[in-house]
Amino acid sequence: MKYFIGITPPEDTCKKITSFQKSFAHNILPTIFEPHITVKSRNGLTEDLVWLDIAKTVIKNHSSFEISFDKIDSFSDSVIIIRTTVSKELIALHKALYHAIKPTETDPTKKYFENDNFEAHLTLGMSSWGMTLDELAGMKAKATHELMHLPSFPVTLLRIYCQEQPDEPFKKILDIPLNEI
Repeated sequence: MKYFIGITPPEDTCKKITSFQKSFAHNILPTIFEPHITVKSRNGLTEDLVWLDIAKTVIKNHSSFEISFDKIDSFSDSVIIIRTTVSKELIALHKALYHAIKPTETDPTKKYFENDNFEAHLTLGMSSWGMTLDELAGMKAKATHELMHLPSFPVTLLRIYCQEQPDEPFKKILDIPLNEI
């Protein structure tokens, strides 16, 4: 099983992003994940769930905050993303989870974009999920016109996702509220 912890945008934003993703016939990403911003990748989120109570404590001790999208971008030419604006609260929450869970040394932080390599984003499409480089270039151009004005939203909870078998969709297993002081 694989787990990760993320932020899910509001339903209207998710529907708009999913519809956009599905407009690219070879993009299988929306069949695997709902739109999300990964806060803690699978690095250290083991099947024994030892990390779950630790994550709950960290999340419940962080205050809710606002997130907004910044720009359409890419990681090389094989992944198209929407970057979020730099958020001190989101970075602090990511680092708190990372340091509390203490991922194994054998899982490199660069592979999972964690700790100082953390880059908050929402993935729209990628070559490893069915799209060609030409389709991704077209997606980036289209997203620049269609997704640049997504509304900001309050982050009041983090969602834990699980994939039980390879190639199955990730499913929501738990929502953990942030502290709403």
